[in-house]
This record gives sequence, structure tokens and C-alpha cells, in this order.
Amino acid sequence: MSRNKNNIPFIFILLLIVLIIGFLFIIQPVKKFDTYEVKSTSFKKVLKRDMLDSIVNKMFTGEKDFQFSLSEQDVNDIISGKTDLLKKGNLDSLHCVIKDGYAIFYADLKLFSTIRTQVILKTNIQVRDNNVIIKVDKAYMGRLPVLKSFLFDILKDKMKNVNSANSEITFPIVLPEAITVNDFEISNNINFKLKVTIKSVSDFLALLKYFENAE
Repeated sequence: MSRNKNNIPFIFILLLIVLIIGFLFIIQPVKKFDTYEVKSTSFKKVLKRDMLDSIVNKMFTGEKDFQFSLSEQDVNDIISGKTDLLKKGNLDSLHCVIKDGYAIFYADLKLFSTIRTQVILKTNIQVRDNNVIIKVDKAYMGRLPVLKSFLFDILKDKMKNVNSANSEITFPIVLPEAITVNDFEISNNINFKLKVTIKSVSDFLALLKYFENAE
């Protein structure tokens, strides 16, 4: 009888070790990304690359609609250009995968500065009033589902424009007055429908100034 009692602490410790190992395994990073292909850029630079020539060719022609798409590579290049913000949030890296109409973000970080994990956010993205609204649909730490409320309690101390009640993160799109976002959807890319209105020389000069400062 006493021998069985002596075994109880050992069994408890063994069970605790198994649980810890299992937890560490389940929160390990799920997906690894190659970073050598990523080049830092900005939304404004990509917009300039894809739209400026078309805008110049149609100057003083009133209103024109444009299709503008961000590829998965573009999104990751833009994220790469925000390295300082990632460091402030104690993130080692952040990557985006666009799949089946969702944008899935993979954030690598360390718990207690030592334990590697990966926070995964499956999100719907909308654009309203020239703001990108990222609505979190599901959240994971590694393979472990986590409550969105728990996640947003952490995010609200690290980021601005976080709406815990709606599980949304808002990022403003800085555009000149001549460009407005009419529609938006996600397929294999993030697709924008833009309207460009150039009615005067001042509108055109404002556009040139906007793209001249692209960083």
C-alpha cells in the first residue's frame, strides 16, 4: 500500500511532463516561410507601379475606373516594409497567405522570450471609407484554437485601431482626394476597384506629389 502511495508523486510528475511536452508540441509553428524572396515595399509603391502610367495617359478626362490588385507577394513585401512595427509588437516575423477568399496571417513570436510559437489568424478583409478592416474569423496558437477575446486583449495593448467587440483591426489607406475605393474583394489576390477623378491641374499635381513621395 505504501509502495503505491510512493508512486503517486512520480506518476503525477510524469503526467505533468507529458502534458508540458504535448503543449509545447501543439503550439509550435505550423508553417515555415522562406524570407529571401521578400522585398520591402509599401502600398503606395505598388499603386504607383500599377497605376501611374494609366492615370497620366487619362489626365483631364473626368472620372475613370481602375482595377488594382495586391498579390500575396505584394502583401508580404508591404509587411516586410513594416519591420519596426513588428519589433514593437515583439513579433519575429509576419506572413500572409491568400486562400479561398481568406487572408491568413502567420505571426512568429516567442512566449516568455524563449518558447517559439506561431499565432495564426484566419481573416476576412473589407474596405470601408478608405479603411482596410481585418476581421478575425478564427485564431490559433500553433494548432491550438484560442479565444478571439483573449487574443484581442493582448493586441489592444500593442496596436491602435483594435476593436475587441467586433474582432476587427482597422488600417487607414492614405490616398489623395482624386482616388476613391469603390469596391473590394479577395480571390487569389486582394482586388480593388478604384475611381480616379482628375478635373483640374491641381488634381493632377496632387497625384504626382502623392506618388513622388512613395516609400
